[in-house]
Amino acid sequence: MDGNLAAYVFCRGPYSSDHRESSQARLEFFCPGHNDPALIIPATNTEKTLHLSYRALHNVVVKAQIRLAALGIAPGSTVALAIRNRIEFVIIFLALIRQGATTSPLNPDCSVRESSEILGYMTPTYTIVAANHYSATSDKNIIEGSELQSVPVAQARWDRTICESLLLYTRVHPISLSIF
Repeated sequence: MDGNLAAYVFCRGPYSSDHRESSQARLEFFCPGHNDPALIIPATNTEKTLHLSYRALHNVVVKAQIRLAALGIAPGSTVALAIRNRIEFVIIFLALIRQGATTSPLNPDCSVRESSEILGYMTPTYTIVAANHYSATSDKNIIEGSELQSVPVAQARWDRTICESLLLYTRVHPISLSIF
């Protein structure tokens, strides 16, 4: 298999005369050299629309993978990922897959008791939450549940103002991952 393979994604196949083929999802990989948008993040009241190309996505995923490895997340490690459906989730999820870690998405709305119980069964190497979407009721519960189980917490932060970068940090050490 190609060493540059970043991740697999499901997409619908092109329509053909074979109706079975057109209705089934097929597995494809994204090409790191491709400049078409891989992610389009719609504009908000405060930010412009962001188009992230396949190449840029590949670059930030590779950098995130390197940082995950630096945190001690190795192939076969289990990682709890408590991030909503945002760009941080996409980048960290693909980086964890690329690293060979077992990724277990965790509902960011779990109570402290629920998250502690789930993490107790999982025994993850890390719990990763989104730093810039921290909410007093949800992420705090995940962090407290992690601390009850002595699971270190890493926080991922997407910052569009710092050269479109992803920051990944533990409680002590910030790590900047620029995609350009």
